[in-house]
Amino acid sequence: MTQACRNRGVKRLILTSSIAVYFPSTHERQGWFPPTKKRVILDENSPRAPDDFWVNYCRTKCIQEKIVQASDLDYIILQPSDIIGKHDDRSWGRLIRMMAECRLVGIPRTKLNFVNVTDVAEGHFRAAVYGTKGETYILGGCPFQTTELISEMMANIRRILGVSTCAPKAVPLLLLSLLGCVQEWFDDDPLDSQPNAPEADKSFPRETIFLLSSQHTTCSDKAAKAFGYQPTTHAGVIEAVREMADTALSYNRCVPPPTGLASIRHKYHLTKHQLHKLLNA
Repeated sequence: MTQACRNRGVKRLILTSSIAVYFPSTHERQGWFPPTKKRVILDENSPRAPDDFWVNYCRTKCIQEKIVQASDLDYIILQPSDIIGKHDDRSWGRLIRMMAECRLVGIPRTKLNFVNVTDVAEGHFRAAVYGTKGETYILGGCPFQTTELISEMMANIRRILGVSTCAPKAVPLLLLSLLGCVQEWFDDDPLDSQPNAPEADKSFPRETIFLLSSQHTTCSDKAAKAFGYQPTTHAGVIEAVREMADTALSYNRCVPPPTGLASIRHKYHLTKHQLHKLLNA
């Protein structure tokens, strides 16, 4: 990427990273337990994740930042918090589809920092014009309880589909982490009631559970002073959830009921291996 920028004569590179680079607790490296319940305020001086951090998403974000920082480019690194909003049908958007299909087992009771994608986009434009070369800026948003987020998602499911679905329960962090480990050990997700769902819509592996369970809020003072960044408000998060639901649930994006052999797996909660053994018995 850096070489391509040189070849094209790019004047300024804006790297979109993530606040996920700031997960420093040493007891979390092994990956068996969710993050500490202590809420952390993250800023650009917070300790960073180690090079051998077990969460691939965090580690790869750290690697890309180091590659850009080692280059001779005019660059700026932006670190948004949890982005939510229009056209999201693979990240938080998949939660809405899973809820609409009653496939979401549970969600941790925690507080994350959500930012409207529109505010992130505006932050990129402002940083490109007014940001300082070689600097890193956090683009934070509004602290938001996951339980409140689920309530907003449920309301939008009723608005769009005209039906009420099963609300996921708040599940202890340790239990969710163990369930994530079980999912990685098996060929199939034993918790997914629709085994023919797209891979992107499967229930959560433990890396995703870790990121969902991290208690944090952010400080965007540096970006505010440098180029007038305005963090997302509570109302902005509500609007982002509404726009995200319109994207995730429109055009019949929900997974249809299973048919054929998939319907047998669904009815009797069989894995592919178990079904294969029955058919060849």
